[in-house]
Amino acid sequence: MNVISPKRLSQILSEAEAVITQISVTDARNLLDDPDTLFVDLRDVREIERLGGIQGAHCCARGLLEFALDPESPYFREVFTQYKNYIFYCDNGLRSTLAAKLAMQFGLQNVLCLSGGLEAWLEAGRRLEPLRWAASEE
Repeated sequence: MNVISPKRLSQILSEAEAVITQISVTDARNLLDDPDTLFVDLRDVREIERLGGIQGAHCCARGLLEFALDPESPYFREVFTQYKNYIFYCDNGLRSTLAAKLAMQFGLQNVLCLSGGLEAWLEAGRRLEPLRWAASEE
């Protein structure tokens, strides 16, 4: 029987932060209209419906990300093969930090994590827009 040594969230986040790239709100804002960049909202449907998100973002709840990234999964999303850059975000940057590392492990290139998440986005005076959550994405 294999035994895995337990870790704390702080350690897992530190390990992820060591390998991912953070992007500031200002730099991310400059990529909003870039056709090669996709913003990926990792919050759940209730959070997105309540607050909205970043204009044009693709919604993929953090709990479904592994399935959406794996081409062999019945829940694979082609969107993860169609862009050159991906900016992951959540409400405060914690889920997106873990998700960015996970996406890299699945082979996704040019993954960035929005530093501070939507909290930082709003603090910088940026707007949120209603996002469409397709039935196939729930």
